[in-house]
Amino acid sequence: MLEEMTTFYCSIQHQDEKSTSDKVLFNHCHDNYEIIYVLKGKTNCILNNKKYLLPERSVFIIPPFQYHNIELISDIFYERIILQFKKDLIPTSILKKFHDNLQNIQTANSENILIIFQKLLLLIQQKNSEDYHVLAHCKIIELIYLLADYKEPTVSQELSMSPLTLAIIDYIDQNLYTKITLQQIAQSVLSSLSNITHTFKADMQTSIQQFALQKKME
Repeated sequence: MLEEMTTFYCSIQHQDEKSTSDKVLFNHCHDNYEIIYVLKGKTNCILNNKKYLLPERSVFIIPPFQYHNIELISDIFYERIILQFKKDLIPTSILKKFHDNLQNIQTANSENILIIFQKLLLLIQQKNSEDYHVLAHCKIIELIYLLADYKEPTVSQELSMSPLTLAIIDYIDQNLYTKITLQQIAQSVLSSLSNITHTFKADMQTSIQQFALQKKME
């Protein structure tokens, strides 16, 4: 099921699905802020070189130009709201405060934040008119203020990844502006081609080549 509201400044999607096997939706990055609210179930999110478990009623925040993907867990129903909004929607007076505070939080689950997502869900289920767009913008701005002032400890659960994968990511990050080959990476991390490709794929659910290309595009 997909319900969506799209305006010039934002996109709000309500999605749900159940995977019969472990599955990655897609690997990507974009120039918008993205916030995922997990309504039901749970999922994993890979953000740059870290993997997080997103439980039910959690809010996960992804800044612009951050490589990420969603990994569905076999036989678990996953329902979410995906909110993307442009920098232009953030009031200028709190832009720096909002952006700086995102460095300190990854997930948030205060009751006020959850209430806003419940209201956004009601809005996208209504007639998709300009009046509802204005209301949606108001709710998103309210959410931005809450996140700019959010001081509670992060509740994200970081999942373990292989040290080899982390070393590969570190090498790619340090060589983004040069041509990178698998042979160079294998030599750098003191491992074989087959081992680095297998280990990286298992952790990141994408190939080394695709990951490096996406990072260069960022």
